[in-house]
Amino acid sequence: MTLTDLSKAICKEFKDYFPKLVICKPHGGPLDKEELTQITTQVPAIYVAVLGTEKGTPMGGGQTGTSVHLEAFVVTKDKPDLPKEEAALNIVEGLLERIPGSNWGCKEVEGAKPAASKNLYSDARKLEVALWSVSWSQTVCLGKDAFETEFPHPTHLYVGQKPKIGNGHENDYTLLEKKS
Repeated sequence: MTLTDLSKAICKEFKDYFPKLVICKPHGGPLDKEELTQITTQVPAIYVAVLGTEKGTPMGGGQTGTSVHLEAFVVTKDKPDLPKEEAALNIVEGLLERIPGSNWGCKEVEGAKPAASKNLYSDARKLEVALWSVSWSQTVCLGKDAFETEFPHPTHLYVGQKPKIGNGHENDYTLLEKKS
């Protein structure tokens, strides 16, 4: 698992959860005022940023378990039937419900811890948009598992005793386990 893969998986789930989003994509970090002026035409939007990690713990097999800090930035604008503040709060509430426990469909990711939100009104006020952030953390197994293989796993486990082993002695083996 990579952090890029994680942020893409999160964006895919958010886009599915909020089908009316115009944009939901990974972002390099917090939105600054210059960026906000460029993106205010494509709203409602969510930008997902990986903000940092904590020191990892070896998990075996070459992977490292690392607590990853993430943040989703919600940007909305007034619509004729929905004020920007209400639209932003609707999305924020949805994120606060959706995030806890989610692994984003990735087996290498533990369920997310409960999220917190913050109103970034002062940064967005002059641009006539509502801006909120929703932050959370979760543990991710980074790296490739050395024991993962593309080969099929055996479904039958047999035991035999020397000298009755090998070709010609298949009927001398005892079946210990069979997986369906």
